[in-house]
Amino acid sequence: MFESVALFGIVEFDYHAPAGATLHLYTDLPGNALAERETRPVPVSASRRTVKIRLLGTTKGKKYQVKVTSGGVVFLFGGRVYARTLGTAAQWAWYALPIAPTANEFTEYKLPIEATAEKFSEVKLPIPPTADQWTNVKLPMHPTPELFDFVDVPVAR
Repeated sequence: MFESVALFGIVEFDYHAPAGATLHLYTDLPGNALAERETRPVPVSASRRTVKIRLLGTTKGKKYQVKVTSGGVVFLFGGRVYARTLGTAAQWAWYALPIAPTANEFTEYKLPIEATAEKFSEVKLPIPPTADQWTNVKLPMHPTPELFDFVDVPVAR
């Protein structure tokens, strides 16, 4: 929440979304009630990554809310919004977004894993024993010289 009206430019997330996601930005202006002003696709990510999503640059408000939705699982590790307040000499700056879990939408799921037995039994693996005698094998490596030979490399200018 800002004390005066802010202009929103970029939203940045550190996330992992194997199924992709959608960013929803809600602000209170115009109309003084939170309403969805912008939606943007969030790219699929097979691993953790950071993405910057450019907004229209005309979206403004004092109150704002950012939501990320997906048909799959999304892991949000952090987020911030690039904004500046209007009517002041304030410059564009990054503001941290609070990341809150949506735990009320999840239910417990029991995995079908069999219980571990009380007693364990020894299992012999088919690994041949190490021989009593072994010999050194010389690798084809050249020794490092006392002084290195430097090579001039031409550089294009």
